[in-house]
Amino acid sequence: MRKILALVVALCLAPIGAQAWWQSVAQQSVSVAATYQGPGDIVSGALIWGSCSRVYNVSLASTSTSLCDLVDTSVGGTAICTLRGSSTGFVDLTGSYCTGSATPAVACAAAAGGACRVSKVYDQIGGTSGWVNATHGQRPVFTFSAQNSLPGLTGTAAANTFLNTSSTFTQAQPWTLVAVGKRTANFTTSQSLIGSSGSLNDCLSYTTSASTAGFTSDGASTITLGSVTDSNFHAVQGVAATSPNGVLAVDGVETTGNVGTGAFSANTSRIMRCAGGLSLDGVWLEGGLWPVGFDATQRGNINSNIHSSTSGYNF
Repeated sequence: MRKILALVVALCLAPIGAQAWWQSVAQQSVSVAATYQGPGDIVSGALIWGSCSRVYNVSLASTSTSLCDLVDTSVGGTAICTLRGSSTGFVDLTGSYCTGSATPAVACAAAAGGACRVSKVYDQIGGTSGWVNATHGQRPVFTFSAQNSLPGLTGTAAANTFLNTSSTFTQAQPWTLVAVGKRTANFTTSQSLIGSSGSLNDCLSYTTSASTAGFTSDGASTITLGSVTDSNFHAVQGVAATSPNGVLAVDGVETTGNVGTGAFSANTSRIMRCAGGLSLDGVWLEGGLWPVGFDATQRGNINSNIHSSTSGYNF
């Protein structure tokens, strides 16, 4: 009789224990996912966004999210690795998923030339086929540890480094460009972070003055902001809107002024080089285009997200 009673009690308690265990696992999973926030969790609705370092929003925090294609530095050709995201929200650099079941570092070290270039930055929004360049010498070099152990794209003006979309955008003002990068050489030349390839030259850039950022929507009307220290990473935002006409925000410091009334009119998106100016002598981490004019709160929140030690680059 005692054995029968013990069995009954055990059977009654088993579902409770199993339920508690599954609740614990679910809570842990929610907690892990909730620690990461991408820029799309801060302001949703981007038209295009990409990075080799992290994912657009927490729903993409998975190894099924493609970030960038890597090719050898010697001749290019077929990608030897497609960088992927992870459950942390950041790039997976430790998994053995590249050609030859190698990690990204091992695959690039074994490649012709002993390093990698980036042939494609994926549009994580999914509306385009991403930023690419068929000319191998113009592709950025992949840098494994650019900032806070996260990778970046390194380019030079001499090599005309840039990546470009094949898809075009038509977007009247308001719109907002966001980019993260640093200029590391030729500090008195105009160098681009993100913009368009169109004649209106929508562009976020470094200007011909040292430690100065600039923003234009038409290539003629430009606002600038100083004290943007060269050789340091910066979070740069440009808002083209009717009121105020233009806002340039760098690391939480802002200026306003006339940037023109330019629109994306069947223009492609381009990173590390705009229609005017030179390619970036430096390192690029991420960028995107939103079809809205960020307000002050949104600009502040995006800036905090980029600088975050848990979700961003910790600078």
